[in-house]
Amino acid sequence: MRKRALILANQHHEDPRFAALPGAAADAEQLSAVLADSAIGGFEVDVLVDGTARNWQKAVHQFFSTAERDDILLLHLSCHGRKDARNRLHFIARDTEFDMLEATSVSAEFLTDRMEQSRSWRTVLLLDCCYSGAFTKGMRSRGAPDVDVDEAFQGNGRIVITSSTALQYSYEAEALSRRKDQPSVFTSAIVEGLRSGDADFDADGYVTADDLYQFLSRRVPEQVPDQTPTMSVISVDGQIRLARSTKPAATWALPEGDEAARLQLSMIPTRPPRIPGVQVAYRYVPSTHPAAMGGDWFDAFQLPGSRVALVVGDVMGGSGVSTAAAMGRLRAGVLALGGMDLPTGQLLRHLDNMVQKLSDEHLATCLYAVYDPINRTCELASAGHVPPVLVHPDGTGELLEIPAGAPIGVGGVPFVAKKIDVVDGSMLVMCTDGLVEMRDSGMAAGLAALRENLIDPKQTPEDACNTILERLHTEDRKDDVALLVARFDGVAETEVATWKLAVDRSEVRRARQLVRDQLAAWQLDALSDITELLVSELVTNAVRVARDYVQLQLIRVDKLAVEVSDDNHNLPSLEPAESLDEHGRGLIVLSKLAERWGTARKAVGKVVWFELPLPGTD
Repeated sequence: MRKRALILANQHHEDPRFAALPGAAADAEQLSAVLADSAIGGFEVDVLVDGTARNWQKAVHQFFSTAERDDILLLHLSCHGRKDARNRLHFIARDTEFDMLEATSVSAEFLTDRMEQSRSWRTVLLLDCCYSGAFTKGMRSRGAPDVDVDEAFQGNGRIVITSSTALQYSYEAEALSRRKDQPSVFTSAIVEGLRSGDADFDADGYVTADDLYQFLSRRVPEQVPDQTPTMSVISVDGQIRLARSTKPAATWALPEGDEAARLQLSMIPTRPPRIPGVQVAYRYVPSTHPAAMGGDWFDAFQLPGSRVALVVGDVMGGSGVSTAAAMGRLRAGVLALGGMDLPTGQLLRHLDNMVQKLSDEHLATCLYAVYDPINRTCELASAGHVPPVLVHPDGTGELLEIPAGAPIGVGGVPFVAKKIDVVDGSMLVMCTDGLVEMRDSGMAAGLAALRENLIDPKQTPEDACNTILERLHTEDRKDDVALLVARFDGVAETEVATWKLAVDRSEVRRARQLVRDQLAAWQLDALSDITELLVSELVTNAVRVARDYVQLQLIRVDKLAVEVSDDNHNLPSLEPAESLDEHGRGLIVLSKLAERWGTARKAVGKVVWFELPLPGTD
């Protein structure tokens, strides 16, 4: 395995309409030094400053085409970024001409193609330019090759970390980096995080791509509040280690060669998602006895309708590589089944069936919850798991009585869901038994402590996690702990618009008018044309196949979310453009213009959804 880095920077331009970026050379010099340091990055580094677009393309082509499967590749660009008339990102080289952007620059599409054709499955891009968040629009994913257990400790996939969103102009790239020998805020934060070890967020002795993003997402806005780093992940399995930490590992850092514990830690998410209407935080605390590492895990992910799925699980009766591997299979199963938007009880039923088919000897408990921030409900189903605690806005805690069910893997046992109403400001606490099992008094005492005014609902979920661990967790616990805290904030009624449409083609025109009027009321006229076009395509498809109803819903949160539902359960599929007539073009148009989109079955019928960024926001 080789670690290779290519740094492309441009500070001077032949076309005077592009402002000079003197700091770009400092970006390249300082980042090159820290990446090449054998005690930190250990990369083989190539640097090209002020190259022509042709030279950059040749360097990028050679960089990716000569890579081997096990290589770790890191590409860093420090330059101007500019979008063309079709909103596609281009990187500005020395000889780029302002009026001939597409012919004289390096396009994001070129970089994406080189990445996808490379043999290496571990690639990290660091993009320090204006509008760099636009790079990931249209990125495609390919199936990951088979990896053995050893390879899983060093993750696989493609990760893109950008200095700004698709809509942000990085003012700091021209303002702060004009000082000679001073790198940009984004790149200097990368250098600082690697050199100081502060980017080692989980204190395990390594800086992963995920660690680096967490560090940048905090450090950059501290200096430039209007600049928001972004991270996009394509088919990543495990963590991609970029560097060794210069700080001593935390007291629970694992000894070299403890494969089971390292596999367990590599498969647990480290960064909570940002989902409108809910705040999520979670913690994983390994056992103080590494040999007793269990299979605890958690997850939070978004579903259609701005709903969010919350998961905590625990593989029972064992430790070691097989237990960690079982946890990975279960977590992947929940994510896959969750993407189908199954009801909570059905999801656990399918998960149990999956374990039966795999002839897995492990049993596991699991708690699966779905929060609806529009209707203010939470539906939960349990497979023999520790019951959750709902903390009401006044601070009182309630131990939720959910039909317990049997652990996953037992087979033949129903999983009964329970739906509850939740008030804005409530908190849901989900954990594994390692947190609440007391040495002398059992689990009942731990659950009682968890519900009795332990959490101040005015706290953030992050603070609540810290409080819970400080009060309940002791250093001599033999079991690991998974803890998830979600604060339910809801989505205001004024931010949601829903209409029932008749199954009639004339409703397409009405749908366009409804969208236009609602976006005008929300002062989102800039999104009207593209939203009307996409809604028109989706409603046209829906009325062609629906029997009794079609529903259109718009949600304004940190993005514009649009859903078109109907009572036909057959999901549409994205087909090659050359095989389609005019009736099959809807998803092609959707995939090209929407920031995110998807389809899912509902209890009755299906939903097709898409998202668009709000003007001036992430």
